[in-house]
Amino acid sequence: LPNTLGVHMAQVSHVAKERATVFLVTGGISPTDVEKLGLNYAATPREALNNAFDIVGRDAKVAVLRGAAEMLPIIEKSA
Repeated sequence: LPNTLGVHMAQVSHVAKERATVFLVTGGISPTDVEKLGLNYAATPREALNNAFDIVGRDAKVAVLRGAAEMLPIIEKSA
């Protein structure tokens, strides 16, 4: 991974992927590096949404986090 990738981004991706299927839409990180983080790469938000629906179905809950690398999500497990 490039040196410019912050430790925070790696930590956030680790926490999020334990509890959710995560797609990253970015022009700043290569698809290969996104996959090294254990995330799913998508070229566009539409592609990410379609891929998510393919995995979990159209009734799934979806969150779009703009600037997600700058926040730490708290994801509750479903009952």
